[in-house]
Amino acid sequence: MIKYRSMVTTAEVNGPQWAKLDDARITRLGKILRSTRVDEIPQVLNILLFQINVIGPRAERPELAFNIVREIPNFHDRLIIKPGITGLAQIRSGYTNDLDGARIKLTQDLFYIKNQGIYIDVRILFGTIVTVLKKLGY
Repeated sequence: MIKYRSMVTTAEVNGPQWAKLDDARITRLGKILRSTRVDEIPQVLNILLFQINVIGPRAERPELAFNIVREIPNFHDRLIIKPGITGLAQIRSGYTNDLDGARIKLTQDLFYIKNQGIYIDVRILFGTIVTVLKKLGY
C-alpha cells in the first residue's frame, strides 16, 4: 500500500514493531498526518488501481503478519477478500498493538467477510467518518 512516512527513518532498526500510543518514533508532522488521517490519502491510488477496496480487512505489514501468523495460524483467513482502507475492525477496535488485539480484529474481519453487504458497508463508512472527525485512535 502507498502511504506517507510518518515515522523517523530509523524507526525499526531493531526489527518490525507495532506503533504505540505516544510513540516517540512518530515525527511531529507524522502526528498531524495520523491524527487527521491524511496519511491514508495516497491509498486512493491503490483503490483506483483495483489493488484494495474502500472497505475490507485492513492489510497488515508483511513483516508483522509473518510474526502474527506464527501465533494466530488462521490470521491469513481474513485475506479471502481484498483488503480495504477501513473496515469493521478499525471502527470497533481502533488501533491495536499486540496479539490480543490482532485476535479481536481477526474475529471482526471474519464476521465482516461472512456478512458483507450494502447495509454493513454503509455502517462502516459512517463509523469511519465519525472516527476521523472525532480524531479517535492515533
